Amino acid sequence: MTARVLLTAAVLAACAAAFAMSAAAGGKTHSGYFRTPDKRVYCDYLYGSGVAAKFRYVRCGFNGKLVPPEPKPKGGCPKDIDYVGNRLQVFEKGRGQTQPCAGDAGPFGNPKAAVAIPYGHTWHGGGFSCTSARGAMTCKNAEGHGFHLAKRHWRVF
Repeated sequence: MTARVLLTAAVLAACAAAFAMSAAAGGKTHSGYFRTPDKRVYCDYLYGSGVAAKFRYVRCGFNGKLVPPEPKPKGGCPKDIDYVGNRLQVFEKGRGQTQPCAGDAGPFGNPKAAVAIPYGHTWHGGGFSCTSARGAMTCKNAEGHGFHLAKRHWRVF
């Protein structure tokens, strides 16, 4: 019985050590929500050493329809994904992009958790920055690429 207890303890210790090393190797992950004070633009983000570089992003959506409308993709949206036409995103590398189709709530996923960024102030996180303005948000990655999102004027750069 003692050998069995020692073996069980050794296996549990090895599993705990492996879990601790895997968590340390994974690093930190940061995610959350923010918005403009007028609640016209909501954003979500994901970054950190625990996230593969190609998945680190800031994404914002306009609470309403954009003018001009965001173009629909040729051939439509993939099956089970809807045209939303009100979202822009920027990843850690590369230019800003439109996100015309979505299968989830994205930046609108948790409005109560969205922190209001006062007009003229800038949110910073993981090499991204987003500046709030009346009814608008401008976000950039460390390369200076990103997007400007407002009801009557939006662009990616």
